[in-house]
Amino acid sequence: VFNMLESIIANILTNKLGKYVKGLQKENLKLSLLSGNVELENLQLKEEALQELDLPILVKKGYLGKLSLSIPWKNFKSQSAVIRVEKVFLIACPKYLIKYNDEEEELRKQLTKQRAVHLAEMFGASSPEDSPDVPVSTEQSFMEQITSLVVNNLQVFIDQVHIRYEDNSIP
Repeated sequence: VFNMLESIIANILTNKLGKYVKGLQKENLKLSLLSGNVELENLQLKEEALQELDLPILVKKGYLGKLSLSIPWKNFKSQSAVIRVEKVFLIACPKYLIKYNDEEEELRKQLTKQRAVHLAEMFGASSPEDSPDVPVSTEQSFMEQITSLVVNNLQVFIDQVHIRYEDNSIP
């Protein structure tokens, strides 16, 4: 069971964090889920790490000192899972020469709506009971229950964030 959970957690980490962190691959992750702890250190952020936030800045360089995940498997129904993000260093610069374009603005709005729908689906706005034609395996529903318990009882701590903004367009 724990090998299956380790594989699931490794997939989640690589799929979700892989958007933001360079060189993160499932094969490179060594997880110790029996203890309930996962630690990743000295991660380099991708330049497109903040792109989904639709901010008027780009990441020139970025580092994440430490990412810790703690899941209390023995008491995960009553205790919180904890994510700690420590020592984030980011060098940002402005997006230059962005001209307003009606088509791009409409596309951006559509992508924002799609992200909102995706988030709503992720956090249970649609459930398997809503679509009775789709059979749900007991293994899948068990994993969905565990995921739901962990996500609903999640605490996130962010410590030591340093952002340096560099704008070379100002003399």
